[in-house]
Amino acid sequence: MAGRDITDDIAQGLNTSYETAEKVKHQYGHAFYDSASDQDIFTVEQVDSDETVQYTQKDLSDFIEARVEEIFFEVFDVLQDLGLTKVNGGFIVTGGSANLLGVKNYYQIW
Repeated sequence: MAGRDITDDIAQGLNTSYETAEKVKHQYGHAFYDSASDQDIFTVEQVDSDETVQYTQKDLSDFIEARVEEIFFEVFDVLQDLGLTKVNGGFIVTGGSANLLGVKNYYQIW
């Protein structure tokens, strides 16, 4: 489970190519729905169509937050199984998707 899963979710949810999903994830992605903007609008080409559709950062955040939450719970379950839920200094989240807006905010609430 990683950033590519987030990109897959976006591609499927927005009915667009993986490449376009990756691009909008990095340009408009926000992992914390409550902080995402409904004013930040982008357009994506649809798969198997000449049609384009507009979405907001908040729309995109719906997909991202759901997958970030799933990743968090999977990691937390493993850490819990290892008895590592209380670590001095906390945990470090790495990978390209760790740089998405809102990831830090999302994990701080947990």
